Amino acid sequence: MRAALLHSRRARAYLEERGIPLEIALATGVGYLPEEMLRLPEAKGKWEVLHRWAERIVFPLVSLAGSGYVGRTLWGWHPGMDENAHKSLLDRPRRPRRWIKTNPAGWFCSDLDQLARKLILVEGAFDRLTLIAAGFQATEVVALVGTAAPADWFPPHVDTVILALDADEGGREASNKLADRLTREGFDVRVHLPQQEKWGKDWNERWRRMGDQAIQAISDVYVEARSA
Repeated sequence: MRAALLHSRRARAYLEERGIPLEIALATGVGYLPEEMLRLPEAKGKWEVLHRWAERIVFPLVSLAGSGYVGRTLWGWHPGMDENAHKSLLDRPRRPRRWIKTNPAGWFCSDLDQLARKLILVEGAFDRLTLIAAGFQATEVVALVGTAAPADWFPPHVDTVILALDADEGGREASNKLADRLTREGFDVRVHLPQQEKWGKDWNERWRRMGDQAIQAISDVYVEARSA
């Protein structure tokens, strides 16, 4: 799938539209499952499982229960199509689900024992790639691929968590719950949601609209946490 991502013009164009350098996607294990791969001999007998993942950008996930994947469909997308327009298309009846996960699922991040002492938690896989593209280390950013974080998954060396979830109602509610719980568990918790939602509710959308300016505030929060 990583080779398919490298050679697929369509998948590369999608990453480019979202402001994600191809080399960062490849370095973090991102792949692509084109429909033609389902016709390979290796896929024989697995079509029923694999067809759900066809035409998806695929992200590897890490969890205490083992590895997993989450996939974002490219069905109906074409170069030049705005991400919000694609979302609206997929929200119509009888369209493929935008995201699907394996079970166990997990989080899009580095191996747990390699994570930095101070972590930034974001919601989406593309938000993590965005922060890495902006200069953060891959070990510093964890994508929850949702808003849930189990109580016992943080490695013992982690001491600080910056919650940088989406600036919508779900993100704010999840941030408040996570902040309360993680504070009780002894972590230094800081909450920094994207400001001025008119520029986008998540880091990737703001990055595409504002460039480095969108990331500066969270960079300042992280530098402050590191120096504390």
